[in-house]
Amino acid sequence: MSAPAGNSGATASQIARLAARDLLHQKLASLVLVLALAAVLTPLLVLFGLKFGVIDNLARELVEDPRNREIRLVGHGRFDQDWFENMAARDEVAFVIPRTRGAAATIDLRPEGPGGERATVELIPSAPGDPLLQGHAKAPADKESIVISARTARLMGAKTGDRVKASVRRKRGGRWSREQVLLRVTGVVPDSVFARKGGFVSPQLLAAIEDYRDGYAVPELGWGEGEPFSGPRYFSGFRLYVRGLDDVPVVRDLLAGGGQGYEVITQAKAIEEVRLFDRYLTSTYLMIAFIGVAGYLLSFGASMWVNVERKRRELSVLQLLGFPSSVIMFFPMVQSALIALCGGGLAIVLFGFISILINNYFARASGQFEGLCRLLPSHLAFSLAATLLCALLSSALAAYRATRIEPSKGLREL
Repeated sequence: MSAPAGNSGATASQIARLAARDLLHQKLASLVLVLALAAVLTPLLVLFGLKFGVIDNLARELVEDPRNREIRLVGHGRFDQDWFENMAARDEVAFVIPRTRGAAATIDLRPEGPGGERATVELIPSAPGDPLLQGHAKAPADKESIVISARTARLMGAKTGDRVKASVRRKRGGRWSREQVLLRVTGVVPDSVFARKGGFVSPQLLAAIEDYRDGYAVPELGWGEGEPFSGPRYFSGFRLYVRGLDDVPVVRDLLAGGGQGYEVITQAKAIEEVRLFDRYLTSTYLMIAFIGVAGYLLSFGASMWVNVERKRRELSVLQLLGFPSSVIMFFPMVQSALIALCGGGLAIVLFGFISILINNYFARASGQFEGLCRLLPSHLAFSLAATLLCALLSSALAAYRATRIEPSKGLREL
């Protein structure tokens, strides 16, 4: 074989081909190294897949349940329209709407037709974009619409499209009076969204009910005598949802501090517990991965060193043929890279089969934990790249040893 000594690119490619052929020649030894690498990587991938799947499921449940992103006021406050506009303009806030006094936010409902029972329900202000109603019902857009809870629907025998009569009572001047309005049921939300007897209505209807009970007339609904309410309107509470879990403590601290001083209730503790659990799992996984990978790399590096020692004669001949030492060093590195790619690829394939078995088992056993063991393509690509890098680093000593082989000493063994 001629040695193109003046063409390092050609000699490097020739060394790479020789290294690959040498691996194929010693099939059993190469197969053992590939299987050993896959045996180390596969359980690590499964462990990380379980860790990622469990945490991802918990985080997704927290995010998908809007109640975990809700910030509730303790007691009552005094909020004007400017306050709501300023809060709605914040990037952290996904939805905010005024809430009237609890005493004014109840109403009697009964079916328009025969049958069904009367229900005294809690009224919740709602508007387009309401996180609680998304995927379940269209938010009420006017004073004549209502979205009722499943419990209310069962009690009254009502369904979407029906009409219900809403009655409001007040005591004024020592005399009780009652007014009614006909509402159209635009949706029914399941118990998982709102388990109590309740109805979601527009804030305008709630404000009208509060005005009527405060002794004012409501001309647009034909309610009561006297003068309608005029002047600036203040609300005693709010419904507020942030965009993401990271925004919960930000808005909580804004309401509790910043000159506002409101006491609020959030799910920040549950969110922090999931993150703490994630940190514990990550630390445990890293310790296990470090022990397993470090042990394998030492063994792999020693194997490459021994392989170079066994190939001293062949490598010395290559030097006599004109291959420089800077090219000879690629021999163990190319072999390490090929073993890493084959072992890493096999580990990824095995992980795919094992993750399917794990996910199917838990899906049949509980019907929950979708994707309990899973990794993203970016995770798999990173693991393969990290395996390749570690294999090259572990072969560095063997590569250095290859450059120190003297042709004369190798020839003595011929």
